[in-house]
Amino acid sequence: GLVKQAHDHGFLWKVSKQGRTSYLFGTVHVARMDVAFPGPKTLGVLGSVDTVALELNPFKMDPEAIRATLARYSKQQGDTGLQRRLDALEERECVDPEAVRKTPDIIQASVVLMARLKRKDLFNEWAVDPVLAGMATGAKLPIVELEDLELQLKALYGTPEESRRMVQGMVESMEKGDEAVDVGVRLHVAERDLEERAVAGRASGDVDPEVQAGRSTLREHRGGRLR
Repeated sequence: GLVKQAHDHGFLWKVSKQGRTSYLFGTVHVARMDVAFPGPKTLGVLGSVDTVALELNPFKMDPEAIRATLARYSKQQGDTGLQRRLDALEERECVDPEAVRKTPDIIQASVVLMARLKRKDLFNEWAVDPVLAGMATGAKLPIVELEDLELQLKALYGTPEESRRMVQGMVESMEKGDEAVDVGVRLHVAERDLEERAVAGRASGDVDPEVQAGRSTLREHRGGRLR
């Protein structure tokens, strides 16, 4: 039902070289249910490929290995003042402190942010990557993992000073209210609006320069231009 009702959304690039064709699909880790499932064009691409590459394969993640990795990084924490502010945010957002206490502070801040996003109907449970992984698994397509948890945490953490600044920025934004949440929601709604206008333009044969400019702006907001 949900797959049949899904419409095309997001950014889908086609790359061809020396007789081989690959596709790059822009995914988000937090989404609404109505954009979690790929539309007809992406489904067609999924049916034409022989391999799917994702950051991580969520169906192969070992809970014990995850806990052990997070425990190693949690030892790097040491800012008690920042931890007290995280504790206050966790209490305010009804996050179980025991469930996150042994995780790195950047993970704690992310869990609090996820709780806030759910009030805006944005859920990590509807992230696009796990949905694609499920479809690939169902189609018996091999899944290549481009990263692992250790690599992701190293990228998130950087140096202790870089990590502290990142978490402090997240905490300060959340302490101010819904500012951080609203930015994410505005980007999400803007993308939906641009996609609906793009679909209408393709149907009529018109190219809307505002849609093209808007997509360029969204790409920059979501991490820079693809090169």
